[in-house]
Amino acid sequence: MTAQRDVPAADPGREPEVLSADPDPDPDPDPGPEPEPEPGPEPGPGPGPEPGPWLRLSPRMAGAAAVRLVVGAVPGALAYLLLDSTDRSQGYSLLAIAALVVLRPAAYLLKYLKFRYRVTGTELQVRTGLLFRSFSRVPLDRVRTVDITAKPVLRLFRLAGVVVGTGRKVSGGEGTIALDAVRADTAHELRATLLALAGLSEPRAPDAEEAAPGWTPVLTLRWRWAVFQMFYIWSMVTPLALVGASYQVLPLLGWSPHDLAARWFTDNPADLPTAGAVAVVVALTVALGLCGGALSFALQWWDYRLEHDRQGRFRSTRGLFTTRSFTVDRARVRGVTLRDSLTVRALGGTRLAPILTGVSLGQEFSDNGRLLPATTPEAALRVANPLLGAVSQPLTAERLGHGWLRPHPRSAGFRILARYLAADGALAATLLLPVRLWDRTPLLMLLPAVLAVVHLPAAYGYHRNLGHRLADGHLFARRGFFVRRTDVVQIRGVCGTTVRQSRLQRRLGLAVLRLATAAGERVYTVPDLRLAQATALARIVLDQEDGAAVLTRTDEAVHDDLPR
Repeated sequence: MTAQRDVPAADPGREPEVLSADPDPDPDPDPGPEPEPEPGPEPGPGPGPEPGPWLRLSPRMAGAAAVRLVVGAVPGALAYLLLDSTDRSQGYSLLAIAALVVLRPAAYLLKYLKFRYRVTGTELQVRTGLLFRSFSRVPLDRVRTVDITAKPVLRLFRLAGVVVGTGRKVSGGEGTIALDAVRADTAHELRATLLALAGLSEPRAPDAEEAAPGWTPVLTLRWRWAVFQMFYIWSMVTPLALVGASYQVLPLLGWSPHDLAARWFTDNPADLPTAGAVAVVVALTVALGLCGGALSFALQWWDYRLEHDRQGRFRSTRGLFTTRSFTVDRARVRGVTLRDSLTVRALGGTRLAPILTGVSLGQEFSDNGRLLPATTPEAALRVANPLLGAVSQPLTAERLGHGWLRPHPRSAGFRILARYLAADGALAATLLLPVRLWDRTPLLMLLPAVLAVVHLPAAYGYHRNLGHRLADGHLFARRGFFVRRTDVVQIRGVCGTTVRQSRLQRRLGLAVLRLATAAGERVYTVPDLRLAQATALARIVLDQEDGAAVLTRTDEAVHDDLPR
């Protein structure tokens, strides 16, 4: 490319600029000596914008800290009333609880005293720390998300939190920087400023977004989606933790968990066998899990709205006590991932997350970065299609079915079963090792035996779910049984490929294709392909001519070129 100097066009209404000190050849009368130019700095690029002043968090944090102190003192007061303060061991527990009650609000106030932030023309700077000072700098071109959260205590004082996400570690900190308590109006102004400077939105007045009808609703809350979270496997983790904690705490109060469970059915706890008490505890755990899942869904997704605008951005707002806002720019989308656990899939649900540059898939599935809850496949695909952009055929549940995706060879199912049985054998060997458990070995060996029986249909289901296909400039890959996932990765966003084989795969003629990209999980896997098929797919993805052919040639023609 040849560099050229830009010559400004002549303006007929403007006098020509003097380019040299030579006398004017025009015989017009001499207008007189020109004034000498004032001394000044050498010409060069203009200085960047001056950094703004260092700003503090809102002083209303003191009121929020006082409320937190009162709220935190409630469990401490209950513990003081229930525990025996004359017992030295329980006295230490009370002392630890009191320390926690006081130290957390105190740390909150110290954060106000030592926390400073400012926005320059190129970065967000944060300075904090009392004993150990830290200085964090976030380049504005690395800003990916700016979320606003408002917890109940902060709402009482008209405060809000601002969480700036970059998708990776920044100088002097982690992948996010949080401004815990600023005024609510300041939080919205700061969010608009950061997004505008980062190039994620157009600069606008603070109230322009409300005045201009640029946001179009896509999805709103459907309460029937709560059933997907109620039966999500992780909804049972908290009840299990509560049951386990009760077996540790209740004996300190002189109560027996077995006796408490038995009193639901009989006045004499000795009349209820241990198996009956266990059944009561299990039923109580399941009931707590279902109720907790429904409550969690209401707290997280209350007043949920998903909107998009003409610039290709998607914005979700939600939350009952803590309001969260998450914005996705379609220019940063490199695909989507559909993920559903066994229980959610059985109820007809799925989870969708966009594959974004600068944001890991773990962050996208986290509470702060979720665009929509677990929902029906129709609603998820309704969002996935505009995220993927222009495709010849929109995604549908039928298109992602077993008939459209290319199946994997039968030897892949044998490898999956071998992996499951190897894990069961390793578990059985581990249970045999401790000598102190030998007297209970027959009962413990039931666990790997039951898992082996479960893994037989699981291996069949895993192999049946395996599939891939090239279409519309994207690679579709599906795998998994207990947690099934379908990755739709944009080919033009792939920066490298790897074909790997284990020892068993070499004997079976299989290989794993890995796609490296600068978005989401960074590496996406297509497992258990035939070796010739994996190498051919890797070549098509990386070769620019073949990659363009994927966009123009018919899908069948591309797959006819692949080895069978």
